[in-house]
Amino acid sequence: LEVSSDSLKLLCIWESVFPTSSASCLEMGQVKGHAVTVFVEALVEQDNVQNVVLQASECSAYTWVPLGQLINWHSKDKPPPATLAWIMLPGWRIAGETVEPHKISAIQLQGIYPNLLGEGIGQGHLYALAKLAERESRESTARS
Repeated sequence: LEVSSDSLKLLCIWESVFPTSSASCLEMGQVKGHAVTVFVEALVEQDNVQNVVLQASECSAYTWVPLGQLINWHSKDKPPPATLAWIMLPGWRIAGETVEPHKISAIQLQGIYPNLLGEGIGQGHLYALAKLAERESRESTARS
């Protein structure tokens, strides 16, 4: 996926440490993982949305979901899992050396990874999505 560097805007920075508590770090004897991730917002031209190249070691499928819908699935008023299980999104997955169309259930995108299905969204990614929703809300209010 190619985007213009002029369209990039810093969204937020997420620091992740594993184990996630000091007590667990002491119990394990050390920090096992530590990462700092910079999330940026980028504008994608409509013609490029089908040009996504997946890194198989990180991700095997993708779909496009409107931000408001994804935020709703993680809110305190989220739909019940049985409802989300029936929502099928058009997506794509890696099949050998190619990417093929594939339906993705909304339940796979709910909750922090790993959810009960072994799916979900990374906690840092959910943080970034919440920050993006906050920014869009502020910009929408400012335009009104």
